[in-house]
Amino acid sequence: MCSDSFSDGWHDTVRSVSLYDLVKEPALDAPILLVCLDGWIDAGGAAQAALQQVIASCASEPELMVDFDTEELLDYRARRPVMHLIDSVNTGLTWPTIQIHHAKLSGTDLLILFGAEPDHRWKEFSSTVADLAINFGCRMMVGFGAYP
Repeated sequence: MCSDSFSDGWHDTVRSVSLYDLVKEPALDAPILLVCLDGWIDAGGAAQAALQQVIASCASEPELMVDFDTEELLDYRARRPVMHLIDSVNTGLTWPTIQIHHAKLSGTDLLILFGAEPDHRWKEFSSTVADLAINFGCRMMVGFGAYP
């Protein structure tokens, strides 16, 4: 039976971890938020291909704005990092990411959310993305997906 007076220093602490780092905050004019997460509906890779076409049409390379904490959001047992091998030697790892990048397409500001679909804390993640979209003044959100 638990006692109300039980205290071990660990269970008394409320854990609050920010899900993201704001890397850059450019001046934005009513941006459109584009969302394309790996692991979501993407028959034949059509959603990823469509997003890549949009990115290729942008005036410059998208710049990182928001970097989400994948330690909090992903299960690395289900989503392993990619190991880079050259002549059978591990030369590095690429860890899965979830990020928002900024780009311009025909004068329109785009915020592009892409990366791995979260495994954990979905409610907090989606609420955080909605808050960021509101704070950045997004006028629209477009989700990329493809059904068979």
